[in-house]
Amino acid sequence: MVGCTGTNQLYTDEAACLAACALFPTTGQDGDASGDTLQCRLFHAAAVGGDASHCAHASAQGGNACGSNCEVYCRFMAATCGTTFSDVPTCLATCSAYPADGDIDAPDGNTVQCRTFHAMAAAGDNSHCPHAGITGGGACGGDPCEAYCDQVQANCTDANQLYTDRDACLATCANMPADGAWDATDGNSVQCRVFHGAGAARADPTHCAHASANGGDACGTYCEGYCDQVMGNCTGGNAQYADPAACATACGGFPVGSNFATAGDNVQCRTFHGSYPAAEDPAAHCAHAGEASVGVCEDLAPPPTEIDISGAVHELASHLNGTHTGVVGASVVAYGVQGVAPATTIAGGAFTLANVPANGQIVLAVSAPGNQQTYQTLSVGSADMTGVGTVVAGGAWMASVNTTYGVAPGTAFTCQFNAAYQCVYSLVVGAILDDGSNDPGGAGLPVAGVSAAEIQVTGGPDNVPWRKMGPYFLNADGTPGNNSTSQTTGLFVVYVEIPQTAAGYDQVHIELAAVTGTAGNEKYYGPTHTAAYRSASTAVTWADLRETGIPPGGGGGNISFDGQIYPLFLPTDQGGYGCQGCHTNQGGATPAGGLNLSGGADVAYQSLDPATNPTRVNVSDPASSLLLTKPLYPATNHPIFAWGSTNDPAYQLILTWITEGANRFAAGARVSFVAQIKPMLGNAVGSGGIGCSSCHTGGSAASLQLNGDAATMYYELVNEAAQDGSGTGEGYRVNKTGDLERSLLLTNPLLGNAEAHPQKPFASAADPRYQLLYRWIQEGYRYDGYCEDYCTTLEANCNDGTHTQYADHASCLSACGAMPYGAAGDATVDTAECRIFHAGAANNDDHCFHAGPSGGGICGGWCDALCRQTQASCTGDDAQFATTADCLAACGGYPTTGTVGDASGDTAQCRSYHVQAATADATHCDHAGFSGANVCGAWCDVYCRDIQGYCTGGDQQFADAATCATACGGYATTGNVGDLTGNTVQCRLEHLKYAEADATHCAHAGQASTAGTCQ
Repeated sequence: MVGCTGTNQLYTDEAACLAACALFPTTGQDGDASGDTLQCRLFHAAAVGGDASHCAHASAQGGNACGSNCEVYCRFMAATCGTTFSDVPTCLATCSAYPADGDIDAPDGNTVQCRTFHAMAAAGDNSHCPHAGITGGGACGGDPCEAYCDQVQANCTDANQLYTDRDACLATCANMPADGAWDATDGNSVQCRVFHGAGAARADPTHCAHASANGGDACGTYCEGYCDQVMGNCTGGNAQYADPAACATACGGFPVGSNFATAGDNVQCRTFHGSYPAAEDPAAHCAHAGEASVGVCEDLAPPPTEIDISGAVHELASHLNGTHTGVVGASVVAYGVQGVAPATTIAGGAFTLANVPANGQIVLAVSAPGNQQTYQTLSVGSADMTGVGTVVAGGAWMASVNTTYGVAPGTAFTCQFNAAYQCVYSLVVGAILDDGSNDPGGAGLPVAGVSAAEIQVTGGPDNVPWRKMGPYFLNADGTPGNNSTSQTTGLFVVYVEIPQTAAGYDQVHIELAAVTGTAGNEKYYGPTHTAAYRSASTAVTWADLRETGIPPGGGGGNISFDGQIYPLFLPTDQGGYGCQGCHTNQGGATPAGGLNLSGGADVAYQSLDPATNPTRVNVSDPASSLLLTKPLYPATNHPIFAWGSTNDPAYQLILTWITEGANRFAAGARVSFVAQIKPMLGNAVGSGGIGCSSCHTGGSAASLQLNGDAATMYYELVNEAAQDGSGTGEGYRVNKTGDLERSLLLTNPLLGNAEAHPQKPFASAADPRYQLLYRWIQEGYRYDGYCEDYCTTLEANCNDGTHTQYADHASCLSACGAMPYGAAGDATVDTAECRIFHAGAANNDDHCFHAGPSGGGICGGWCDALCRQTQASCTGDDAQFATTADCLAACGGYPTTGTVGDASGDTAQCRSYHVQAATADATHCDHAGFSGANVCGAWCDVYCRDIQGYCTGGDQQFADAATCATACGGYATTGNVGDLTGNTVQCRLEHLKYAEADATHCAHAGQASTAGTCQ
């Protein structure tokens, strides 16, 4: 080629050039400067005379201008080494992980350019196919582990991530046999694993298990993979077996376990600890990988169902002034549980309650002669509790408080909440506490300076403003005083009304909350959910008002079972309500009531699915669901209570979830690391943060920096081991092995957890900020830092209205977070990187549509993005397809003749518009579905297009389109999308959706229809 000589020479001779040229597509137009076509290469060949940089674009490889690197590679692979990949999308996904920093026509090096060179050479000599394959066959990279780690690190991500970083991957791969065939798909070799970890894993993440160290029983047996790792990494004093045969014998007795397990008596757990963790720290992890594996790879015993609680009762005034005088002869009764014998205090006020049901909540009711009955709620775990302190209000202190604040105990008055009743006052006493950020113990320090006007008191079944006197602020020593704000000990009292004799009002729900500070610097306390009690004289309740950072209000729909409901069932020391303590099969236990809530969200939902368990979860009458009524105070048919009242935040969350239909998955955007997690962890309190950055600045605390950029924060949270030890044995800030509730990011800030931490802002798993972090980890702890650059660039380059792609910046970030990331240089696949490429090339032109949420038919076909978005946004009752494959099959029949942004018309573009709108309003889901719901195509237009296309030959229903249109005009249109019965066009369209795969549906979809279907 004239002008391309020397270092720019493209072909050895004219024959080589002609051979390559014969494979160029000729589908372009004269003058095209981009696209994998002959016309594009001719354009750049003509431009060579003035600029030799065009030589690369004119080459067979296209120089990433005449087709992307991967487009060209995959075209040649399909033509010359056709059995390497099952289809072009799998090839493109694999190629996206190849390094792209090679020279055009380089015959060696681990790059896409080298592989393309050999794919072209394979046209005359198929011995080049191994070099063009995924591992490079010893030519395009000498070490197959480099190619293996390229692929699994790119394709096995989020919940399917295999390794913390590339070094961990390489350390594990070093023990894998490398003697497999270049295109192996089974057998114990790195070659087999790299096949499964490549494009196959991008299309179907279940392949990641096959790509793992143990091979997932596809790339060799589980025991082959296990013994390779433990024999390779555990040697000398850390050796677990005398030889491979002894290892294989022992492994034969191990249960298989679940993929990626890091705990439990199974081969998966032992393989994990014997792989890169043992390579990094053999002294610690080889013992876990061995046959005994005490305390790690062994099954836990069944949890206890009963515990003992011991402690002391102190007179309240002495508790407040720090002298802690024990009360002898007091009665301690456990309310909210059954079968617990009361205790009587002895010397020092000591008591023991024996055989208390484990896992939940109880109310300690303490009474003693000359004292006021006093109540305190206590969270109960699965281990004996010692040193429990509780109080009883002395008569003298109570009289002093009543006198100081002008309350006449027992004097009735007309109730404010219901004038038909007579009320008296009950007393709530407590302390205002901060979030623990200044307390080395994490329990919270008292807060001074809070005024009565800043504290809101609500109550009753409807949680309305409640009649009260106060709040009043005690002196620092707990004696009553006329203080306008809280003192150094944060102590307060507030009187609340309670019916004196009315049935059903032995107690009433009370909620305390406060907001302090100026706009932009607010501090939020509570809401604290407690109860006021009725007794012969003024009863007393102890309840602290703790800083939480939770603004008042909020809530709403789109409840996620996995991310919001399941965490409520966790043990109490993990922020849950303790349900898993009894409802578990741990250690062979029989789940109480046949309800198994342990073992992950999958297992729990099977026990709660309303389709098979309509009394546990009653979608017709949500409030009657046993999931709500059985654990409700007082527990009458349940060993212990979890929800203190129907106003408990967990009760309300579950009620909302059931009311929405109790779906497993809820439509809604995934949690964004950049837009939601980073501000929470990195911003100061009052600026959207929870105060973490006050300590974690510049890596000063536990080598964790939370005040820097998003990429640094993400890396340290997700990929770096914790630097400060762990009270629970968890080594990582984000647990990636299925026990996400053990993540230090969740447990360190969680009140009541054994992890020592100076700040405990999360009172329980019902805290919405805890739930946001939990959901982010549960959804795969994705990093979407690239989304900020994408959205900023797109908004700068596509902003004239016609080419604008998103309503606002937040919508863009949300959409980007749900996109597959891809690889730098993507120009034609459904990835964020492809859209980033086109956003940078855009100038209010067609690149804007390619960079937008639909991909514009360039960043993936129309169907790729449409089906990805449909399956993510349209779930539960709004689901349009059972699987992505069903969606893609249906989408293949949609016309693509519309324009990006069309809101009507039977086209893929119209459906793309509505599926984007469905993220905010699920009513758009039907418009985005198969039928178009009379928006994306009239009923009969879609019906006749599909029945004429799908039902042919012996299954043909109409002679021609006109006959179909006439028949369809007589169908009723009163059905609903998704109907499978009823004489309507909607029923017939639903059967057509399945007709391409199963032609028996054609008869149901026809004019006569089959009896029992659309008649």
